[in-house]
Amino acid sequence: MPDGNPTTDSAAPLTGFIDSLGDAKGTVLALMVEFLCAGRTGADFSYEQTSFLNAERKSPGPKQALITIEPGAICDHVPVRFADMEHLLTLLDGARVPARA
Repeated sequence: MPDGNPTTDSAAPLTGFIDSLGDAKGTVLALMVEFLCAGRTGADFSYEQTSFLNAERKSPGPKQALITIEPGAICDHVPVRFADMEHLLTLLDGARVPARA
């Protein structure tokens, strides 16, 4: 949706936020998540995945990973900086902060 408006142009959404996660940054982010999740849980890596819809092949080997971070454990000012960022987001027209009404 360019400029927040619906579109029928399938390439239009790729010019926004998603575009900044493509290429090398997106690849490294995907690798990091895969190493942290599949690597630590014993789940299949993406190249080992099979389909849930094909009963004739082995299971895709799904597992679940839950990663929690206590911001205050990083340093004292992190929770304050997170709160500042949340406040700035609420000032943006049309922005929605998760878990907020």
